[in-house]
Amino acid sequence: MKKDMNELIRMSRFYGENTDMIQAGGGNTSFKAGDVMCVKASGKNLKEVQSEEDFVTVDLVGIGSILADNTLSGLDDNERDVIISTKLLAARTEATVNRPSIETFLHALIDRKFVVHTHPVYVNAMTCSADGHEIALKLFSRSDYVWIPYKKPGYPVACVLDEAISGHYTEFGTRPVLVFMQNHGLIAAGDSFEEINGLTEKTISPIREYFSGYDAPDKDAEINTVNGKIMTVLEKALNERLPGAGSDLKWSRCPYVTMLSKGNLKNIALSGAFSPDHIVYCGEEPLLLGAEDSLKAVSGKVSDFTERLGYGPRYFIVSGEGVIILGSNEREIAAREEILRTHIKTLMLVLRKSRPVFLGGDECRYLAHWESEKFRQKLLKKAGSDEARR
Repeated sequence: MKKDMNELIRMSRFYGENTDMIQAGGGNTSFKAGDVMCVKASGKNLKEVQSEEDFVTVDLVGIGSILADNTLSGLDDNERDVIISTKLLAARTEATVNRPSIETFLHALIDRKFVVHTHPVYVNAMTCSADGHEIALKLFSRSDYVWIPYKKPGYPVACVLDEAISGHYTEFGTRPVLVFMQNHGLIAAGDSFEEINGLTEKTISPIREYFSGYDAPDKDAEINTVNGKIMTVLEKALNERLPGAGSDLKWSRCPYVTMLSKGNLKNIALSGAFSPDHIVYCGEEPLLLGAEDSLKAVSGKVSDFTERLGYGPRYFIVSGEGVIILGSNEREIAAREEILRTHIKTLMLVLRKSRPVFLGGDECRYLAHWESEKFRQKLLKKAGSDEARR
């Protein structure tokens, strides 16, 4: 077990440290040993895992019994989420405050020792394209992978994967080690780090060649100066309307992120979100501001936004100026910036070959208020606060 754990930590950090593969606290990893599985704990960042304390060991029989419970599919989302969260906690093999990743079910279904779920920019470009499945058929043999349509994270998407794996086995006589998930990334599996790394590169390479490298950001998206006036007004408005919503505001200096406020992609980039993590970290939409907005105007916009969506804005588009990101600490701000940068990079690639497929409005609203992801956000805020005190 210790050797496998060291291998799991190595591959977790390897992928987690590459923001073109994993953004913020996304992605998850696991290994199986007999009747148990060790999976990344919810809220942990892959690039920061250091020991077995960053993972949770679960009973595979217990996880299998949850997937086999046909009564769950007939429940509404909220009722099912509560039951599954309780059952997931009960499947832990030892006492710990950590929760198993909500994607534990996906890992349990794959018949290999190690499983890695990532969000590579190039794979995202394919899985978030209107012609994504057709692109996959051009680039890969059908016997090498399964493609699953978008479903809610956790139990719903696992049920779809379970059916896809059975169908693949019936057709080809093998269980897939490669899964493309629409709007949700890539799963690669193997019996060693080298095997998974080789499979991942072999997968990304033809996709990269198909889309070509993404362009440099628009030159007019570069930030040379920042507007101090609107920042001051925004700080006052947030203190007035949303006290305690976040203590830090930062102008993003990432030129990809700044393309949300100027450049030829800004309108379509604000049309929707590609992935669940986008909603979890950045919300359903930004708050749009004018560079010369008054305190009264900004306060009104903040109030209207919060009343309409049920939570406060997490980032702000200042037309023609740039993007301001809100967070409880630098860590939370950096996580949101990673998500927004990946959003633009993915969009640039998609538009070369296809049309973007964004998450639907109902799905975005569900994710924005999902209890499991509120827990992950709580851990992100706490980690950043602990970091600041050190």
